[in-house]
Amino acid sequence: MTEESADPPPCPECGEVMTRIAYGKPARAARERAARGEIILGGCIRREQRWGCRTCRAKRADDQAL
Repeated sequence: MTEESADPPPCPECGEVMTRIAYGKPARAARERAARGEIILGGCIRREQRWGCRTCRAKRADDQAL
């Protein structure tokens, strides 16, 4: 899992700030970050979606237009 550098975009569905989705087998630190709401664990299979909304569960890729 890699650290993110981009600012979180607004959710295209509800307008809330989105959270970075982390893929791969999570280490303890990643599980702790997910528990604090800093990241969303996306599973082991990498998808194109890089952002997830904790409010409405919408997902989007970095290159999707708002």
